[in-house]
Amino acid sequence: MGQTRSAPQSDDSSLFREGEILFSKGDTEKALWRFKRLTSEYPDSPLLNEAKFRMGICYTQLKRSKEAIRVLNDLFSTFLAPTRLGQVLTLLGDNCLELKDPFNALHWYGKGLLVQGQPKDELKGKVRSVLDTFDSEEALNKVETLYRGA
Repeated sequence: MGQTRSAPQSDDSSLFREGEILFSKGDTEKALWRFKRLTSEYPDSPLLNEAKFRMGICYTQLKRSKEAIRVLNDLFSTFLAPTRLGQVLTLLGDNCLELKDPFNALHWYGKGLLVQGQPKDELKGKVRSVLDTFDSEEALNKVETLYRGA
């Protein structure tokens, strides 16, 4: 005659949900810690890659670009749906710009433009805005060399 209790929600999904709620309230730092804790304590979680993606977003918003780039690069070893791949490539470009590395930003934005079936207008605008910052023939020649044939 014991009580029947519903199974408690797994801890990884609780951490993920807490992170999402904190992020939606604008508490990016606390959200980041929930996602980080999930990735370290539950490395086999089905939410692992989604938590890493959210960490990348948090790091980007916190202007911690090196950490964002590191965690977003980890996602390339996983299978990414085209929509998520486009988002990861765009975030990588944005973080390179934050680090004042326009050539690598163009590299990531260019890869994003190659993802099939994704809207391109936002990325094309980002590429144009980066190109508009180049004021020397040398910089434009470097871009041309990087993207010859692309």
